[in-house]
Amino acid sequence: MCRMGFVSTTSIIDQTKIIRDASNFYSDENPDGFGFAYLHEGRIIYYSKTKESAKQYWARNPQTRILSHLSLFHDRRASIGSISSSNSHPFVSNQVALAHNGTLHNYEKLKNHLIEKGFNFTSQTDSEILLALWIFYKAKFISVLEKWNVDGKITVIILTLDGLYLYTNNNAMVVYKTKNALMGFSDTRFMGVENATQIRNKVLYFVSGNNIISVTQTSNTF
Repeated sequence: MCRMGFVSTTSIIDQTKIIRDASNFYSDENPDGFGFAYLHEGRIIYYSKTKESAKQYWARNPQTRILSHLSLFHDRRASIGSISSSNSHPFVSNQVALAHNGTLHNYEKLKNHLIEKGFNFTSQTDSEILLALWIFYKAKFISVLEKWNVDGKITVIILTLDGLYLYTNNNAMVVYKTKNALMGFSDTRFMGVENATQIRNKVLYFVSGNNIISVTQTSNTF
């Protein structure tokens, strides 16, 4: 399984250290690609086209800085698709960046449907299907998966110009809230169990600043 995470803060800060430290932490067991994405000046700036591990990337690019209020990263362990830069996460299109942990099954017919709708796939992965679904169907993407009988483990971080969305169906995302930030990771090993909150399965969440809400509710909820 891949590992990934996000950082959301109430103002623009240098988020480099937390993204670098977390991605390096998971790098050895997920060495098959690395990428990150972040918001900057109203648009998504991203680096995702590397088959290097996170440790290799940061060693080669110590000057990299992530100045933002919203960012994500992904350490890949290859399952579907070769080890290549095009198969690394996040996948980005139409000002949306998506990182996925898990594996989809029975998705071929749905992928053909998305191609017919005009989506241009650039990778061999199943994960890019989720990006296409978000672009066409937004928050209804899970119901579309069910309609097409696609199943499997799905945990996604979806970065948009409006904020960040989270979804898991297999208990693979924990979040940590502070006065000025909300951070999330695939498990508790990096940040520890203290103050960790498991987000609920099969609930779509929206993250902005240090707040997290269900898209169907108006108050903080886990």
